[in-house]
Amino acid sequence: MTTSKAVRGRDRRAQLGGDHDRLLKDRFGDSHGLEEVRKTAAFTWPKRPRTCTGSGSTIRVPVYFEYFIDSGEQISKLWKEYGGDDFFKIDWSRFKALADWYPAPRT
Repeated sequence: MTTSKAVRGRDRRAQLGGDHDRLLKDRFGDSHGLEEVRKTAAFTWPKRPRTCTGSGSTIRVPVYFEYFIDSGEQISKLWKEYGGDDFFKIDWSRFKALADWYPAPRT
């Protein structure tokens, strides 16, 4: 027995809706399911003070990635070992610890 694409599409949407509903309720509580989002067209939940950050934030963002140097060297060795240069060249000097900006290559 074959089913049309429209029927399969509806079944898949229903399945995804159920998945999304379960996910929302699991993460944010039973009162914050998919039906509530559909009614209000918005999604809010009570936030604890520690989840909101302000000017006194203690979040730290890394700017030095020391593992990029070792990773670049290891990948470069593998690239050469497996003949990657036959496909295209990679500028391995970009694997450095401090973030930098490079323009996108022109195609």
